[in-house]
Amino acid sequence: MQISDLTEPQAVLDAISEYDEIGPEAFHSKYGFGPAISYFVQVDGKLYDSKAITAAAIGFQYGRPLQNDFKGGEPVARVLRRLGFRITGPGHWHYRIGEVTRRSEISQIYGGGTQGGIEPSARTPNVFLFTDPSAGAQHGYNFDGWDGDNSAVFHYTGEGQSGDQNIESRGNFAIFNQTDAGRALRLFASEQGRRSGGKLQTYVGAFRIDSDRPFRLEDAPDNSGAMRKVIVFRLISDDAAPNAGDPRAESPEKSAQQTVMEIIDPERNDVYEYETSPATGKLARRQEARLVRSFEDHLRQEGHEVSRRKFTLPRGQGVLITDTFDETVSVLYEAKSDIKRSTIRLALGQILDYRRLFDSAVGARVLLPSMPSDDLIELLHDYDIGVTFGDGEAWETLDPA
Repeated sequence: MQISDLTEPQAVLDAISEYDEIGPEAFHSKYGFGPAISYFVQVDGKLYDSKAITAAAIGFQYGRPLQNDFKGGEPVARVLRRLGFRITGPGHWHYRIGEVTRRSEISQIYGGGTQGGIEPSARTPNVFLFTDPSAGAQHGYNFDGWDGDNSAVFHYTGEGQSGDQNIESRGNFAIFNQTDAGRALRLFASEQGRRSGGKLQTYVGAFRIDSDRPFRLEDAPDNSGAMRKVIVFRLISDDAAPNAGDPRAESPEKSAQQTVMEIIDPERNDVYEYETSPATGKLARRQEARLVRSFEDHLRQEGHEVSRRKFTLPRGQGVLITDTFDETVSVLYEAKSDIKRSTIRLALGQILDYRRLFDSAVGARVLLPSMPSDDLIELLHDYDIGVTFGDGEAWETLDPA
């Protein structure tokens, strides 16, 4: 048996499901592999070790996994690409705003430690920042957070729990020197409460240090209760700030007062992004992603241009990113993986929220895998929202009369 014998995409998905279920450490131990370094298979916005996944997938297809005695890298990548999977390396950033993960997974894929609040990576151009207000309160300072007057600015407290903080310390200098080093500052917010495997981390976005006002000094107690000076960095959001040259970017202060809309690539539709993490499970998100990909392929075959819309909300309220937007006929789609009443009601609320942010009238439809009940169709029609459903082979649309 060899890697070229892998012919079933479902076997790869089964291996990925097992990886998600038992976790990376148990998965590597079971199949006899270490963490990947260069090649990853990307599914639903997450990266998985391509070599270990391939060996496990052989087992799902043929009953016996491959041993760790075959060449990985590009040969494995070719097999997985042939089966329709996207292959990428650690230089490609795959977390989406609002996506939830753990520090162990971040470290495994991109490097950096798992303990400190500021963790520079030695093997990727990233510096990881972790903000945890509950931990900050224990040390007497609460300076982390979005600026009240500029939604593109985040204030982040430096490292050092005893005595005055200094800019020469490893983590603080990594932030201060970020531009010269060519690194991205990647901010994660810790979810409250302890969980097995450590706290969950929500990706906030990529930042750069404000070159004009990089930091300020504040008074705060150290571990012994003695007052000292702490560094509070002023970080500019690469994700929330308007694009350079955009006429809407008249000033950071003005952009803080209004919603900024951007057109973004539909190819990033593997994971759905919200200002907070979605409550849907991994299986539902995968089903939604497959539904969207299939429908967007259908639209392109019909000659339609598709995109998505990204709304940066004022005063640090976060970011909203829609599902498919049909540019050709100006119709917004909100995709859901099932036709339950609670799901349809959620889609209705999201569309009403999105639609009010557009600067002109747009149509709207809920994209579903099958036809919902008549009363739910009527509910959507009452709000001038249509329904599109199908299984990838045929699609049907029921718009309001």
